[in-house]
Amino acid sequence: MKKINLSDEELLIQIFLEDISAFNLMLDRYKNYSKSIVYNYYIQNYNSGISYDNLLSVVPLTFYKAIKKYQLGNNSFYPYFLTLLERDLIEYIKENSYQYKARMFSGSFSFDEEIPHTEEICFKDVVGSFDDQMYVK
Repeated sequence: MKKINLSDEELLIQIFLEDISAFNLMLDRYKNYSKSIVYNYYIQNYNSGISYDNLLSVVPLTFYKAIKKYQLGNNSFYPYFLTLLERDLIEYIKENSYQYKARMFSGSFSFDEEIPHTEEICFKDVVGSFDDQMYVK
């Protein structure tokens, strides 16, 4: 019987017996399954600054982690892998996107020298550069 006709559980048994070709076959199979999920996360987070290829690079690492932690007989591998993949994609987006990692400043800047210095914070204190002309309200 060819390996391409084996079920996921049969391929997992082969992988646990350290068969590299079974691992590569299953990785290719699940890479194709996961492209639509990665694409959905890419569309949802389009303005995050993360490319589709960067999100797609999460798939092999998640697959390897899923193989290492999977226990035969508990549940099907497919939903287990997809759950891990979605969690890893969310973590990757949080760690690498503009939306979550960028420092947002909610104040306003003024270039007017005549603002009294009673309630304003000097721009130097916020950013760390010296500029007497800029103040934050």
